[in-house]
Amino acid sequence: FPVTITCAKNLSVTLPTQKKGTKVISKVRTPNGAVFALATITVKKAGAVKLPTIDFKKPGTYQLVTFINGKSSTLKITVKK
Repeated sequence: FPVTITCAKNLSVTLPTQKKGTKVISKVRTPNGAVFALATITVKKAGAVKLPTIDFKKPGTYQLVTFINGKSSTLKITVKK
């Protein structure tokens, strides 16, 4: 689902409960198409997984792509001026 936030804000994402040993990889795609690795996490204890906070400096449409055990999901983030 799309999320709209104001520029200069940050976004903290918590994933629902994951099993111990689950591999979580998250990346951010910027409006100009660049991709940055956000985190690679191997769950040590079953429970919710909090990704690092993302700080947005420029307006535009970003994508947070998360891979959980190889399956991807994408969160569209629109940052307004």
